[in-house]
Amino acid sequence: MPDEVARIAAGLPVASLWPLAVPHLAQKRSRATTAAAISAAYILAPELPDIRSLSLLALAAFTAFVFSDPAGQEEPAIPSGGTWQPVVGLLLASIAACAIGFEQAREAVEAAIGSNDVALVVTGLFACIFLGGSFVAWVLSPFTAKLDEEDEPRSTLENAGRYIGWFERAVLFAFVMGGAPEAAAIALAAKSFARFPTFREHQEGFAEYFLIGSLASIAVAVAVAAATRGALGIGPF
Repeated sequence: MPDEVARIAAGLPVASLWPLAVPHLAQKRSRATTAAAISAAYILAPELPDIRSLSLLALAAFTAFVFSDPAGQEEPAIPSGGTWQPVVGLLLASIAACAIGFEQAREAVEAAIGSNDVALVVTGLFACIFLGGSFVAWVLSPFTAKLDEEDEPRSTLENAGRYIGWFERAVLFAFVMGGAPEAAAIALAAKSFARFPTFREHQEGFAEYFLIGSLASIAVAVAVAAATRGALGIGPF
């Protein structure tokens, strides 16, 4: 995809949505709209004042206006946060790419869909995140049963461990695919540091349970990423 199409397809969604993540801007439609318009104008500058780029500039400002959450509005038309942001961002990227360079965007999409390398990376990522979670659950199953026998309740957010595992393996997969396997140690250290103060609050054996789960998760992520790199012909690390 040419540089100008890539710049606009990637930049326009960010320009439209980042003001909505800043409370000071999102709570006032004029501020959110102005910030989005200025950001979009910068992204679209090489194409301005072409009619297509002006239309995209208006679309970015309109998106920020509609999705902002004015202060004092008890029930905003569009909920703040949630899953709508990636969907809107992808839609804006698609519209921008097609408006600026339809043929280039179509060729890029076709190339990505037909690329064996892309398919291998996506397959490895999904295997690492989701199938890796099933493997970790299997490894921990004897210890989970033992902990569940204890009467002491464990206070935790529902499914928090599962989501942490998903993000952990995704990050490690990305690090290893990028040729930085040593980042696994950093990720484990950060996770352990966050959990350490709560170890004494749990029943005996929880620290071992946590370490076994973390090591199993890291092993899966590193192994799948190394296998994926090998399949791509770029070496395991």
